[in-house]
Amino acid sequence: MGRVGSVVLAGLKVVGVSGIYQEEKFQINRPKVSQISSYSNKDYIAFTEVEIIQALDYKSTDILLLHDWPTNIINPVDAEEF
Repeated sequence: MGRVGSVVLAGLKVVGVSGIYQEEKFQINRPKVSQISSYSNKDYIAFTEVEIIQALDYKSTDILLLHDWPTNIINPVDAEEF
């Protein structure tokens, strides 16, 4: 699906956004692929606001798929054991 994409599975429209949320990178444009050797791989792991807007442009989406760990899904007290 790439950075942002859509597929239909079993009649459901699934839109996916690749990457994780990082507040400090959310509003920054991603480095160009031609400059990839000048940046750390970590500069490419977060999704950006532009990519979320692209995902929102897909209309009538049934499922939004993100590669990110939802905030507070595990109680911090239990996180170490998990």
